[in-house]
Amino acid sequence: HEYRLKTRNCILAKDEVGKARPSCYDLPPSSHAYGKAVEAVNEGAKEVIGKWETHSPRQRAEDLQQDFRAINKMAARNGVTNGKQLADFRKGVDCKVTP
Repeated sequence: HEYRLKTRNCILAKDEVGKARPSCYDLPPSSHAYGKAVEAVNEGAKEVIGKWETHSPRQRAEDLQQDFRAINKMAARNGVTNGKQLADFRKGVDCKVTP
């Protein structure tokens, strides 16, 4: 039982009731700061508001989608009978989904 209290083996270390489990690793001193040092930005709220940029929305992905049902119907009307012909037909046709 005393060996478990003195060991540095994380598997054998037991915690006491009401206390955190003791560390099994060699940690840096308490003065060590974890993380990446971030450089201070000389830009405050005044500068940000002074050069306000309006939002310009991007084109939605739904607007760029092909309407495969319509393309397949057009392909069937044009006599497309196999997958290779359909792939070639789709390259030449641009039919977007209408909301």
